[in-house]
Amino acid sequence: TGLKAPVAGLAPDHEALAGTEEGGPASAKWTRGAELHAFGVCRPCLFAFIEDGCKNGAGCSYCHLEHTRSQRTRPCKSIRTRCKRLVEGLDANMTAESGNTAQH
Repeated sequence: TGLKAPVAGLAPDHEALAGTEEGGPASAKWTRGAELHAFGVCRPCLFAFIEDGCKNGAGCSYCHLEHTRSQRTRPCKSIRTRCKRLVEGLDANMTAESGNTAQH
């Protein structure tokens, strides 16, 4: 059986989600964390779309509705490490330079 969303006191966008028929896509994914989905401030559940699914079900404080991925992808680890080393080197140079100017 699908989960029924609580309808009372929901925003209009949420009432549309709550009104989906039993077993429909939105009713099966409704969670406590999905309450802010229509406003774009919910946090997606990392376990909702894996094979075993989320063990918290409707009580999950994260959203189980589908989200679009952010446009910005994370650089691979080697590039992140290289950038981190570059920043550390720049910080070290700036610290050394500020120490040298203080002594003059």
